Amino acid sequence: MNVAKYLTFRGHLEPPLHFNLLPGSLGSIPAEMRDIAYLVDSLPAGSTWSAGGVGRYQLKVNVASMLMGGHVRVGLEDMIYYSYPEKVLATNEHLVKRIAGIAIGLGREIATPSGARAMLGLRGGK
Repeated sequence: MNVAKYLTFRGHLEPPLHFNLLPGSLGSIPAEMRDIAYLVDSLPAGSTWSAGGVGRYQLKVNVASMLMGGHVRVGLEDMIYYSYPEKVLATNEHLVKRIAGIAIGLGREIATPSGARAMLGLRGGK
């Protein structure tokens, strides 16, 4: 985050910026809501962000992110289990459907691929 702020100050990055927060691994910040809140509060003004937890923290961090107004990162790259305690293996489809259902239940809109590209300022977004 500090590097992004520095590179923006030096004119190498142009806001708005998007940050992908990934708490919960041994070498990163813990995956508690207070930790995510601290990270979000430290973002440059006007930034968008998403969060996903590593392993058993993925669902918890995804829900915290949605409750805090952020977006989610979800998938097998960070969590191979649908149910971590029972060690039930997941598929990306299962993980995405679960988090989309939770988002809908919370009143969050699900972005389409083109909508997500537009939100991030990527080519092909409309």
